[in-house]
Amino acid sequence: MPPRSRRPYGDAVAWIRSRVPSRRVRGAIAAGFLGALLVDALLLLSSIALVSPSSFGDAGARAFGSGTRTIALGAIAGAAGLWFLSRLRNHRRVVARIREPFRHPLEDDPAFGGAAGALEAAPGALQTRFAIGWIWIPALAVLGALAASLTTAYFLVDAVVARFEIGWQQPVFAAANLVVGWALLRAAAGRLAVWPLAVSVHREATTGYG
Repeated sequence: MPPRSRRPYGDAVAWIRSRVPSRRVRGAIAAGFLGALLVDALLLLSSIALVSPSSFGDAGARAFGSGTRTIALGAIAGAAGLWFLSRLRNHRRVVARIREPFRHPLEDDPAFGGAAGALEAAPGALQTRFAIGWIWIPALAVLGALAASLTTAYFLVDAVVARFEIGWQQPVFAAANLVVGWALLRAAAGRLAVWPLAVSVHREATTGYG
């Protein structure tokens, strides 16, 4: 592709990159996302284990049937629930930021006009490349981290249900999944920080807001 046809795409990316936060902030974003995903996963799976321990391989077990196990699972669910409630405003803020670019253009962002104008002048193939790199890949990273967090939480809750009569593989797999989740979020943290802006820029440049 001729270099001239790539210039608008490069300008659009440069505008978006200008809004990517510092390395330290990106690390905080990744840690915040991972913590939220893991605690939410623990809340969900420990609640399931309380009412249906057979879902974790304990065939014939009744809901709230074992005092020690019920206390342990209740403590996990209670702590995770309190954490969730204490950060409910943050959860709502994240949901609002995800929805915002689908409702209206983010014209208040200083990079919006330049990025949208440059991307609009880029060929369709490069507009698709922008969407893949700045919208879809970060979204897939979050989904991958969510799956890793759910797997880690499953191993932890399953260990409680099994009264910690488990092999060495289980904690290793739990830790490995946690590392995978962190790696995905750390790699995508910069793009996650500007994800709403990227969505809004792409929509403005391709279909518009009508």
